[in-house]
Amino acid sequence: MTTPNLSLSFDIEQISSQLVPNFPVVVPSITPTTGLYAGTVALTPEFTFGLEVIASGFTHVNDSFKVTDCCIVTQPGVLQVGAGTLPQFSAPSPFHNVKVACLPLQGSFNPPPGVNPIIDPDKKTHSLTLVWNDKLVIGGLLHLGGWLANLFLTVELTLHDKDEKPYTVHRVFSFPPDVVISNHLPS
Repeated sequence: MTTPNLSLSFDIEQISSQLVPNFPVVVPSITPTTGLYAGTVALTPEFTFGLEVIASGFTHVNDSFKVTDCCIVTQPGVLQVGAGTLPQFSAPSPFHNVKVACLPLQGSFNPPPGVNPIIDPDKKTHSLTLVWNDKLVIGGLLHLGGWLANLFLTVELTLHDKDEKPYTVHRVFSFPPDVVISNHLPS
């Protein structure tokens, strides 16, 4: 299992469908705030990343969640355009050996070893973490370019009402970064 260096979280009560990204493992230049790549997720070729999902806001000890579907959809950006020539685009996907724009993440999401759930005594809630048991590798030099990307995540929440009766809720969340792959990222 790859150490997660992309953490996506949500609160079970949030009205937004946006996942909150965090990069718990320090990766140089992954989210530049100035310069050419500001506001993007900027990666170098052959970068490998793992993924974890954190759900917070659970109030019952037996509340739980599972990931039922996760996919990444990428839209290649223009690499070159000019009069009298066909425009050139980035590859369909920035990932190694992926030749399609819609990539379902294979494998499962499982609790990590150690403490799970994490209890917040002030809010009287707890958080649960699931870690993807696979990894993605950014392509090599042929995959330089830019993409509009969106990660979609479907989760099944098992919650309990005031009478301790379980019920199920399905939610879809997303994380829409602009992704850049370059050999010339600032350090």
